[in-house]
Amino acid sequence: MECDTSVRTTIWDEAKKLWKLQGYGDWPAGDEYAIYLAAGVLEFKNQNGRDKGAERCFVIITSTAVRCIWNIRCERAIAGKQITAEEARARWWKAINTRFELDKEITKKRHGDLAIKKEIVHHTWHRLLDKSKLPSDDWINKGTGVLVGSSPPPSGRRRRGRQNG
Repeated sequence: MECDTSVRTTIWDEAKKLWKLQGYGDWPAGDEYAIYLAAGVLEFKNQNGRDKGAERCFVIITSTAVRCIWNIRCERAIAGKQITAEEARARWWKAINTRFELDKEITKKRHGDLAIKKEIVHHTWHRLLDKSKLPSDDWINKGTGVLVGSSPPPSGRRRRGRQNG
């Protein structure tokens, strides 16, 4: 995962910031690659024992960070495109918000056996939501919800289509 250090650091810093907002304290110790490889087996506890929502959230955060870093690295290596730290930050938040929206979508009954339970999505994301921007308690079915720490794109710059990062 070699990549421009400032871009890689920016993305990992955003991932760590999002994790800390969840209320589980500091990011696990170790190098980035080892943490990514171990993400699926790390266990996080709460007062009731194992917290599967936190574990799932950690896997999503780390895999999204690695994918963003990889995509940016490929753009640099293949197309020679240089990405600024600010653009990397924007790509990170777009990717994590897209994943959040996907999780909400796959709870719908129209997905049949592939649908996941709303409780799983709730336990994964509820600590990361900006509660002031929620339309109701049923944020999975109503409204979009906004992750804490993310910000909307500057006015006039809403992009549609395939996500690059």
